[in-house]
Amino acid sequence: MAEDGIRLTRRSSGGAVFHDLGNCCFTFMAGKPDYDKSVSTAIILRALAKLGLPAEASGRNDLVVSTADRLRKISGTAYRETPDRGFHHGTILISADLSRLADYLNPDVKKLQAKGITSVCARVANLAELSPGISY
Repeated sequence: MAEDGIRLTRRSSGGAVFHDLGNCCFTFMAGKPDYDKSVSTAIILRALAKLGLPAEASGRNDLVVSTADRLRKISGTAYRETPDRGFHHGTILISADLSRLADYLNPDVKKLQAKGITSVCARVANLAELSPGISY
């Protein structure tokens, strides 16, 4: 990252995020006690379904789409709660540079081997790849 002039920042809710001009960032915020993270997740899933991409929430706050060979992650999200409000934010991959994403978000090789997880590029997908009419 240093060689490419890329800055690393951390979000307060945790997790790593890859940002380039090919992804869309979103944030939902609601006061308590009305905050319910399932509401904001449902909004995104309905929007994706209207685009012909039936997605589902899966694993550690991921949004995935089922393809012919496997589930592909299209969005990573995170949640944070404070005493008076809740936040849900994330990114949706639209036409991100997945090779760069893999360069910067590289999980520990031992974790990949132990859990039988495929490489980052194999696990993620851009919406434009899944539905060519979608662009950013």
